[in-house]
Order: sequence, then C-alpha cells, then structure tokens
Amino acid sequence: MLGIEMKLSSLFALVALMAFAHQVVAQDSSCGDIPVEPVIVDGATATMEQLVANSREVNAYIAEADLFLDCSEARYKRLSASRIHKERVAEEVKLVTERRNEIGEEFNAQVASYQAANPQ
Repeated sequence: MLGIEMKLSSLFALVALMAFAHQVVAQDSSCGDIPVEPVIVDGATATMEQLVANSREVNAYIAEADLFLDCSEARYKRLSASRIHKERVAEEVKLVTERRNEIGEEFNAQVASYQAANPQ
C-alpha cells in the first residue's frame, strides 16, 4: 500500500510541477498584442480640442508601446537559443519601435500644420 501512496504522491507532484511550468511558459510566451495605433488628425483642419485629444491618444499609444517593448526585450533575453523565436521577437521590437517613432513624428508634423494654419 505504501508503494501506491508513494506513486500517487509522485504523480500529484509531477502534475503540480507541470501546471506551474505551463504557467511560466504562458507568461513568457507573449507580451500581449502589439498596441493599436491612433489615427492622427489633420493639423491643418483640426481644432485645438481635437489636437489636444489626439495628443492624449498618441501619448497613451507611446506609453503602451514602451511597455510592450520593455516586455519584449526582456522576453528576448529570457528565450533559449531558439533562433526562430528570437527572430520573431526581434522583428516585433523593430516594427513597434519604428511605428512608435513614426507616429510621434507624424503627430509633431500635424502640430506644425495646425500652427501654420492657425497663426497667433
């Protein structure tokens, strides 16, 4: 009887270990979805209120992108030597970094357009 109890105890420990390992892998497998890009207003036709609201959207996007990038870069460092997985994460980091910078630049260009259309 002791042998069966020992086997059951070992089986329960193995199941618990597998469940824990699955959680760790699941937590490490993704940093969530790539942040949704905001639509940038046309500065030449936007109102100040629209520009301010758009600024909030752009700032929120940049903050979400930064969190995504921090997580992805940490994930990249944790990945094993699997080149396929590392390449995919590196591509996501590159894409999000480029888009984050482009959106910031595009918004700044629209602010300049607003200022040109609304001289003070």
